[in-house]
Amino acid sequence: MFFTDVVAAAGDAVITTDSTGHITSWNPEAQALLGFLPEQAIGQTLALIVPEPYRPRHVAGFHRGHCLWPRAALSCWREVMPSFGKTW
Repeated sequence: MFFTDVVAAAGDAVITTDSTGHITSWNPEAQALLGFLPEQAIGQTLALIVPEPYRPRHVAGFHRGHCLWPRAALSCWREVMPSFGKTW
């Protein structure tokens, strides 16, 4: 419950996934930034927010194993800074 409360109250977009890349949480800032409701995003893959030209590289990088290593879920994270009006 603590983690859920922290993510919900965060001032930044926070998106978490399971080991297969499916979105498991989507906070209000992610909704404001990316325009998808939690109900639309949760259960989808991260391809939902990766621009089409970059999806093959994203999927390949994800499956290379960085986020699939057997370690604590919070030890695998990425920070993404959007460029508004541009593909990022």
